[in-house]
Amino acid sequence: MSPERIPGGFDQISELQHRREKLEQDHEHAKFQFISTELDMAITFCEMAITSDNRDKTERNVGHARRAYEAAQRFLPDAHLEPHMNQEISDKLTRLEPLIKHLRQYK
Repeated sequence: MSPERIPGGFDQISELQHRREKLEQDHEHAKFQFISTELDMAITFCEMAITSDNRDKTERNVGHARRAYEAAQRFLPDAHLEPHMNQEISDKLTRLEPLIKHLRQYK
């Protein structure tokens, strides 16, 4: 039976479309939160590595930073972020870039 023949059918379709849109928005927000958190962790681990006097700790923190950065990079291309979210991610990447360059010696 088509929606035209079901009483309230269009209302049901409209409600389903609204729920789908809300789920998509929630998913994109969760993706943003994940990317942002991974970049924060990468920055923190880089800073810890730079300030450490212990080579083992430095190398371990470099590894943690690299994994966090790579996790963020995996999700970033498919993220459909709002302009303010894009700006926040861009700011974090700008902050992270010189830290990563500084730590390239610890591959």
